Amino acid sequence: MLGNSSNAEFAQPWGAARKARGAALAATLVLSGVGAALGTTSVAGAETINTGAVDKAGDGVGTGSSDGSQDWCNKFLGTGTPVNDFRFGITDSEVVWSVDKNDGNGFQDVSNGSNYANGDKVMVKFSANEGDGPGGAIFRQTVTGGTPSTLTSKLSVLDASQGPAKVKSNTAPVVVTENGAQTRRFVKDFEVTAGPFVMGPGAPDIATFSLNNLEVDSAAAPGPILCNGDFDIAAVNTSFTLKREPVIPCINPPAAGFTDVKDTDYFNTPVDWAKASGVTAGTSATTFSPAKTVSRAQMVTFLWAAAGSPEGFPAHGFSDVPAGAYYEEALNWASPRITAGTAPGVFSPNDVVTRAQMAMFLWRDADSPTPNPPHGFSDIANNAWYTEGVNWIVAVDLTAGTSLLTYSPEDAMDRGQMATFLYRRSCPAV
Repeated sequence: MLGNSSNAEFAQPWGAARKARGAALAATLVLSGVGAALGTTSVAGAETINTGAVDKAGDGVGTGSSDGSQDWCNKFLGTGTPVNDFRFGITDSEVVWSVDKNDGNGFQDVSNGSNYANGDKVMVKFSANEGDGPGGAIFRQTVTGGTPSTLTSKLSVLDASQGPAKVKSNTAPVVVTENGAQTRRFVKDFEVTAGPFVMGPGAPDIATFSLNNLEVDSAAAPGPILCNGDFDIAAVNTSFTLKREPVIPCINPPAAGFTDVKDTDYFNTPVDWAKASGVTAGTSATTFSPAKTVSRAQMVTFLWAAAGSPEGFPAHGFSDVPAGAYYEEALNWASPRITAGTAPGVFSPNDVVTRAQMAMFLWRDADSPTPNPPHGFSDIANNAWYTEGVNWIVAVDLTAGTSLLTYSPEDAMDRGQMATFLYRRSCPAV
């Protein structure tokens, strides 16, 4: 009876090593400011926007204000009779773009034209620290009576993670300071964040995020006249471009897209690698069936595909393999170097591959290297027919066993485990 192998051997720091590799790639990014027409701060990945005077025309339903601008809304910050309304230019602001390449564990500031891989998360933060008005005010209003009002800031940014036409908006509160007995209100600073946007296979190879309509939007008080009082404060040509980094299957394989493989599965990256490398297309267009056991026919097909699907080898000669079987070319390639069958002239294509057989398949595919240190497992006899294979796969770090002292040679291999073994063999530096 074949048992089910424990996944304890796969609880190894392979994912951490891949993340470290990804972090090293991210560290090569040039961190600098964005936009030729914009000044840059000393903050990596940040840009300063100096807009000067704000255009106040056409943004309300009022008839004018004491500072000479047109079409102001006289109920801009709540009820009451305005005396003086002033909007000022932004003198101290910055936009910081950041990319998270570590599955939610840390965003890093990046420059325009930086790289992204599938699954990376992108976030943008805009902060305005002060304006050119008295006391650094961005907006100031003097009123008689009235009630406090709360501003909200709205950031509209092109979300290229889902294609070039999607717009993502986030809102956040802005502090409105009262000075005296509700007579003077002013906004001096605010901050808005959009994202994170998750970059995926559907994102463009060159994804552009346009920050071209950043507004402060007042929350109008109830009354006969409602006015949003929007006004632009960001430069109209501020944009940010991310480029899809070259795909290296061992490091950043595209997501396979199988619905039965989760990001948290230990075999997630190996399955992505297997599909990207042409080792398998899955059991259907949307499934991989990771828990399904691997047959001997599938095993030689996996190995053959990983070798580049070479053709032109002599016929295998096994009597139990139908002509035209999907694994026929693979078996021609594998016989007799990798497998001589289960008996003279018999391959047993539908038999389940055990962990002992798997070790021998992989060892022979590596041209049976010797000598190798003893494996150290207590459940394998020194003269077992598969001892040399297990010695080798332990020596090259394909497995540490199902426990400290056991290898479980008679357990069946499933597809998730097989993808992991092949990934480790093909990507030893990851």
